[in-house]
Amino acid sequence: MRLALTKRTGDSIRILMHLASLPAGSRRTSAQLAAASGVSNGNVATLIAAMSRAGILDCARGPGGGCALARD
Repeated sequence: MRLALTKRTGDSIRILMHLASLPAGSRRTSAQLAAASGVSNGNVATLIAAMSRAGILDCARGPGGGCALARD
């Protein structure tokens, strides 16, 4: 049996792996995540919103904002 992932799933995993490689509590903006993961800026925003609603990411707006993993 072969496991096939969608492009959105693969992109989400790349974003999560990048955030997991950072020190705990580090926040990154969507532009920084796009550059680090190779995912387009528009797709990063969509994926971040979905993962934030699911409780996977903790995102904040404004100065000092960005996204971080919600759990260790």
